[in-house]
Amino acid sequence: MDEKDIPPKVADVFAMALNQHVPGLTGSDLIQALLGHLNGPAENPPPLQFLSVLKVADIFDVSRDTIMRWVRSGKLEAAKFGGQWRIPGEAVKRFAREQGLTL
Repeated sequence: MDEKDIPPKVADVFAMALNQHVPGLTGSDLIQALLGHLNGPAENPPPLQFLSVLKVADIFDVSRDTIMRWVRSGKLEAAKFGGQWRIPGEAVKRFAREQGLTL
């Protein structure tokens, strides 16, 4: 199965529904994720790393409230899992780069 086998409009609808949980997800991202799952795992898939709000606050040496302000404003990508906010490690790196911060 490859990308042309999944109708783009269907993927876009699912991506829009998932955006409430994973901001920034596109139909193309969803198609790639589905294909990766259907075609089996990559030889060495990178581990997904999600950090707590407190951990990210420690990394940037700011308060939890500041992190939540960044999340609510859309500056920092986050998703809610089981009632708790988690921030993808890649989002932390991207945010630091965009803000000119070093980790």
